[in-house]
Amino acid sequence: LVMVAAEKKNFYRKFLYSPFPVESCLQERICENLNAEIAIGTINSITDAVGYLAWTFFARRVKANPSFYGAESDSDEDVEKYLLSVVEDSMEKLSEESCIKLNVEDDEITDALRPTIIGKAAAHYYLDHRTPKQMQFGVRQARKLVMTFLEESKAVNASTSTNDSLPNVMKLEHFSMPLKVDEVSFAWILYVLSSTHEFDELPVRHNEEFLNEELNENVPWGADTSGLLSNARHSGSANLDIMADPHTKCFLLIQANLVQAKLPISDYVNDTKTVLDQIPRLLAAMQFVAIDDNTTAGSFELITQFSRSKQLLQSRSMPHDPIICQLAGINKKGAAQISRNMKKSSQETGGADIEQSLLATLRCMPRPKAHSLFQGTLKNKRSEIDKILNSLYAIPLVELEKANVTHRIEKSTRKSVGILNLTLKVQYGNANGKIGGKPPSARGPKSSKSDEPYSLTLLLGSPQQRVLLSHATMGLPSRNNESNGISRDCKMEFDWESANADGGENGGHMLLRVLHEDIRGMDMETAINLR
Repeated sequence: LVMVAAEKKNFYRKFLYSPFPVESCLQERICENLNAEIAIGTINSITDAVGYLAWTFFARRVKANPSFYGAESDSDEDVEKYLLSVVEDSMEKLSEESCIKLNVEDDEITDALRPTIIGKAAAHYYLDHRTPKQMQFGVRQARKLVMTFLEESKAVNASTSTNDSLPNVMKLEHFSMPLKVDEVSFAWILYVLSSTHEFDELPVRHNEEFLNEELNENVPWGADTSGLLSNARHSGSANLDIMADPHTKCFLLIQANLVQAKLPISDYVNDTKTVLDQIPRLLAAMQFVAIDDNTTAGSFELITQFSRSKQLLQSRSMPHDPIICQLAGINKKGAAQISRNMKKSSQETGGADIEQSLLATLRCMPRPKAHSLFQGTLKNKRSEIDKILNSLYAIPLVELEKANVTHRIEKSTRKSVGILNLTLKVQYGNANGKIGGKPPSARGPKSSKSDEPYSLTLLLGSPQQRVLLSHATMGLPSRNNESNGISRDCKMEFDWESANADGGENGGHMLLRVLHEDIRGMDMETAINLR
């Protein structure tokens, strides 16, 4: 029984027995919706956009309830006028964020619309229409940082692959970056991703700014990358307004996951999962934006860092963590013991480099020799040593079988296009040992999916200005039963004139990098003759 005043009887009767109409929510995401249709070619003009909206539930509700949406009346003319104003306003917003290109004549927007790479990134990766422009700024800053720290590292360590000498021609050799370059680029990329609009709604609950301040003291970089870039250790104290920002919380949660820091409350576990579910998609989108700017000096090194960042996220580790900790059953203490023994027995020089190449060195060893090394160093049970070795020899070993460079002239554009046809040989197991075992990255998400295929990224770049010439991905099976391995072919096209202009002396060269998407310490590099 509901007791109400007599004058309100009809109102409450309608309230109880007549449901409220369901209104459209399209207007909240109309920029993303229209941008997606422009990106795939469904909408090519303002007229197309108005016609597209006219068939939506949004247009039907505007006509049924014009005052709710701001239309003057429910007449066809007023509804169409309102839809046109919505489209023009959305197009201006998309244009401001570089998602589309508008043709403007005499300060008036003409009918034609064209998508940009920024707009395609937003559509393809389901992003807020403002996010790709943020990523573009972050990409340009990242490229400057990478090149700056690479130049500084030349004076400190001339033995790294960042010096002016080229690797051996047609022979894949181990490739690594200076740790400082890896850490700076990794931190900056994660910071840019954390600052995007995708995390605007990450919850920061009452008094969580104090928990974020506590978490800030237990992570390596803190609330931002300023301390890392200035070579100063970040202070534990920070402005509480900054700690109340959802993007700051996002950056702290990513760091806490990488270093396995203790989270203050259980809600942060769910928040971390929410963040980590978004990171692979956002990282792929940022790389997509970066590849579009591939004619700029340093683009080759920058795209390399995206693959290396994926490795760190997959293995849930930091750049300075021992690489062989990816193997099942090896902790940091055991990794340090193996590293010391390898330094003593190795004829190589340069202790810092052997840390980076240790996993690749072990992978190339015959299994009996590796077994003796682990047995003598770790003093583990045979079953534990076998577990380590199975994890080690489950890593695909990649060799370059052949590479052939040609070029042709495109008839339509008269542009000279270079073509690199290469064949990679991929082998699992070892000729002196068995094939099989679970892959590494035991700390990463792949540990529960041991049959998931591996992926390689192939990058082709110029040796002088480090310009990205071409890129490709290659999927690999997780393992196979052929002791001789399998061969995979790949074709990479590039700008022939750019490659020759920046190829250096003696006929010119290109750099080919073979980067693992899932495993640290197994990246390879070689030089390819242009002639």
